[in-house]
Amino acid sequence: MQDEILKNFDQHIFYHGTSYYGAKNIFNKRFREGHGILGSGVYITSNWLVAVWIIYHNEFLSDVSYKFRGGGAILRVNISKGTRILNSAIKPDSKCLQYLRKEFGKDILNKHPRKVIPKNKRLTQREFINLFRYHYWKTHEKNKRRLDDLPHSFMYYLNQSAGVTKQRRLHIDLLFNLMTDLRVQYQFDGFGNPEDDLGIVIFEGNRLEVKEFVFGFNFIDDVNDFEKWLNPNSPMRCLFPDVDHLRKYFQKHGSREAKELAKQIAAAEKKKL
Repeated sequence: MQDEILKNFDQHIFYHGTSYYGAKNIFNKRFREGHGILGSGVYITSNWLVAVWIIYHNEFLSDVSYKFRGGGAILRVNISKGTRILNSAIKPDSKCLQYLRKEFGKDILNKHPRKVIPKNKRLTQREFINLFRYHYWKTHEKNKRRLDDLPHSFMYYLNQSAGVTKQRRLHIDLLFNLMTDLRVQYQFDGFGNPEDDLGIVIFEGNRLEVKEFVFGFNFIDDVNDFEKWLNPNSPMRCLFPDVDHLRKYFQKHGSREAKELAKQIAAAEKKKL
């Protein structure tokens, strides 16, 4: 089951979108778990635009938020060795699901396993993973594929376009219930897909470490208009076609306090080498 657990972390660069003061607290203390579309934990992504979206979505750039949180920030982060993350975006194995229905009845796909399987039995890791993927697919992947004509499938596109039907609500609730088993019983540290706009959720922040302060959002006009970030032909995206342009712009125009925090993070990383 080589594809069950994401292990090739070195092949991905991960980002975390937060506020400036959130970034400062993360560096001085630790990551703080929040709550999002994939449940409670710390969210990371390989797509820097998703990190921008998180900042926009959480209103870290609003006048009120800026006063208390110092604008938005993007951090580059690493995942600690030994972390087990389920690649939940892979389509479930139909043969495994067929076996589960034959063994435990059709309710195995519509109820929590503990309400269906005998008390003296337990799902194998492979069976549980496929059941988890089944509900993940029904909750996120199936609906996302209806929106392939959109530039990205960010949360608000999903919420506005897909809606929440009664059947989808069933899968959402079951997915959230299974997260506890994924974490406690099967010893996973998170789940998701690094290539997916929803990103990866890590259950506990101590599995992550800050590597770089990439960018601080507190000096760009019209930064709140996220549509300009999505349009590759907009003046905003022409200025920032990739994350390297973000980094270079910040190094020249970033605020004094944000640059100081970036230096502290860089110095801490240098000591580890």
